[in-house]
This record gives sequence, structure tokens and C-alpha cells, in this order.
Amino acid sequence: MDENVKIKIEHEVSRIERLLEDVKPLLDLCKIKDPDIIEMTAAAQVLHSFYNGVESVIVLFFKCFDEKLPNDFKWHKTLFEMAF
Repeated sequence: MDENVKIKIEHEVSRIERLLEDVKPLLDLCKIKDPDIIEMTAAAQVLHSFYNGVESVIVLFFKCFDEKLPNDFKWHKTLFEMAF
């Protein structure tokens, strides 16, 4: 694997890990009570950020191996199907 790609993937993974550490209090709170609208909105943003991070890692990995990335209107779903 190209060293530059490896660095980018490691950076993205560290961003995901930092996100999960930063929002642990919110996630813990949502485990013990139903979230209010503000907590639910925050949790939705966390999920979106997490998803984007994972998707970025998959794209970097595919590009590293010259895999053709999906280009259809369901490319997010197709990308995950290709990865898993």
C-alpha cells in the first residue's frame, strides 16, 4: 500500500476514534434515557460523521488498488456492497 494512502487512512481512522471519544457522554446518555430533540439531532450528526469517515476509508482503500468506484445514483449503497 502506498505510504501516502496509508497515512490518509490512519488519519481518517484517528478522526473516527476521536469523534467516538468526544461523543461518549452523549452516547452514554442515550443508553439510559430517550434522547430529547437536541440530543437526537446531535446523535444524528455523530452518525453522519461516523458514516462519512468509514466511507472515506473505503474510498481511499479502493483508490489505492485502482478499483472502479461506483458512479450511479445509489453510489453510497453500492460502495458499501462492494466493500462488504
